[in-house]
Amino acid sequence: MDQTQSLTMQKLNLQQISYNKRTANLFLLGAPKCATTSLYKLLSKIDSIYCPREKEPHYYFSPHGSNLSSFDYESLYSGAKTSDRYLVDASIWYLFYFKKVATKILENSINPKFIVCIRNPYELAMSLHAQKIQSGHESVASFKRALSYNNERNNGIFTGIVGLPESACPRHMAYINVCMLGEQIKTVLDYIPTQNLKIISFDDFNNNPKETLENLMTFLNIDKPLLPAFPKEGVTHRYRSAYLQTTLNIIGGVKSRYFSGVKPTGLFRHFHGYNKIDISLARPKFSPQCFFTPMQCQAIDNDIEVISRIINHNLDHWKSGSYL
Repeated sequence: MDQTQSLTMQKLNLQQISYNKRTANLFLLGAPKCATTSLYKLLSKIDSIYCPREKEPHYYFSPHGSNLSSFDYESLYSGAKTSDRYLVDASIWYLFYFKKVATKILENSINPKFIVCIRNPYELAMSLHAQKIQSGHESVASFKRALSYNNERNNGIFTGIVGLPESACPRHMAYINVCMLGEQIKTVLDYIPTQNLKIISFDDFNNNPKETLENLMTFLNIDKPLLPAFPKEGVTHRYRSAYLQTTLNIIGGVKSRYFSGVKPTGLFRHFHGYNKIDISLARPKFSPQCFFTPMQCQAIDNDIEVISRIINHNLDHWKSGSYL
């Protein structure tokens, strides 16, 4: 961050905000499918950190086309106590759209701090695709085929995207762009000083959550609390059969509408359970080369190098060649 940007940020942070209109000063920027829900749950159990009922308000920008009024956003934090040092906004798409939200955040928050959760990008892309199928916004069941629409979606075309308003941004379903976290983090660092950013690895958080949370408390200058249990949140499933899942969704809708009073047999739940495969913590079943083109793999591997330099840690085990 150059001197001009630093002076601009200092000027913005000196602006006064009335206490009765406190809003977030700790932003969990993303990325999606990187254990942000688990981290948010843990933060909500720590004294001096206030987490509102809505984890992802996306007040400053929503890729889903929704709009939250300033009154509603401020109301989310009306329950914060005077002893709460940090008010959290965990809108996970802020990282991908940081150029859109940076100035707005800095204008409305005094000395904000930021957390970015990172993950193997190949796993992130696959998990996000599975989630979008679950949510009903992704009509392309084949991950490889969905990747082939990446450039169209990144250019604002809704190819294969359903159930979102015209005001939504299809770029958030351009999975290759979304998973390239190195360039996104570089953008964040164009606006904020490095000491205000904490990067947390999905692998570290899952393998050693206690140490990860202790390091985060040091970053926030909070005394290490009595640590709560570490829940597994935000589980993502892949369906064995997209067609079976579509059929089950239709049957489920009819059942709830016309036969809600009928005693359940458990058969419907059995088929739902059978059709789900938990992939939230798993490496892809096949190598990235089965889904991504050589050019796409090269671009993502190069981005992994960018992350490695930023965090000063070797991430070669994330690269496409490590799956061979």
